[in-house]
Amino acid sequence: MKKNNIAIILLLMIATTVATAQNSDRKVINRHPFSLGIAMGATSFDMTPADDNEHFMPGYRPELDLCYTYRFSSQWGLRIGLGLSYCQSTYKAEQITLSSTEFHPYPIDYSRTAAFVDERYHILQLELPLMALWQNNRFFAAFGVRGVLPIQQLGRYCYNNITSSAYIPQQGTSIANSNAMDCGLTREYRGETPESPLDGRFWIMGSAEIGYSFYSLGKTPSTVSLCVDYSFNSWNVSDDIVSSSPLVESDNGYPLRHHYGSPLSCGQVNPFHCLNVALRYSFSF
Repeated sequence: MKKNNIAIILLLMIATTVATAQNSDRKVINRHPFSLGIAMGATSFDMTPADDNEHFMPGYRPELDLCYTYRFSSQWGLRIGLGLSYCQSTYKAEQITLSSTEFHPYPIDYSRTAAFVDERYHILQLELPLMALWQNNRFFAAFGVRGVLPIQQLGRYCYNNITSSAYIPQQGTSIANSNAMDCGLTREYRGETPESPLDGRFWIMGSAEIGYSFYSLGKTPSTVSLCVDYSFNSWNVSDDIVSSSPLVESDNGYPLRHHYGSPLSCGQVNPFHCLNVALRYSFSF
């Protein structure tokens, strides 16, 4: 019995020592759980299905984030955070044909072809990353998901070289060049979208990061990494428009004048995914 008691006491002492050491190690590992990150990169949108006449051009995307990392061991951890990003991108289209029927008071079928359409927009976004973190010596990798919520957007768009023609079925008459009917060649039309959230564009993105850890400014734990995000979900603009905004409207005056809406706001654009690529620097504190 005495030997058994001694053995039990020794085992308890060893277990207590190991647990204390693990807690001590974890305190050392989690000595700098918070980090501030600055990223600079590009964002773009991947259209599906692809169309040769329209596409998105990449734009810049700076980001600032504050993260908290909880480490389970010297190699594994979990990182959560809150970020703010500002992105700019451009939608371009060529030879886009728009058709509509109007009543003045009889029906008139209009056909318009824009030689070139350009829409540029700026979006302020709130980002919520949740990443699993692996580290070995100086190198690390992170993978997980990122939720991206738009806060505010501003867009400007331009139609160039619009050619319009009209057909009046009741009279069997075609009109190709008439100022009164707003037919013929219109060189340019410019417009702006109101400053408001982009309804429906909440991205759920797969996120991956690979980088290198080092000490900067003496003893500040720092990292530099390459980050890539791609959305799991696509955004179909037309599905999010409750009361469909017409792409072309007339003012019903005389002579007639037509006003053109934003392609992105009116559901003219095909569904698309979001793609981000960035170089990120962060330091822990």
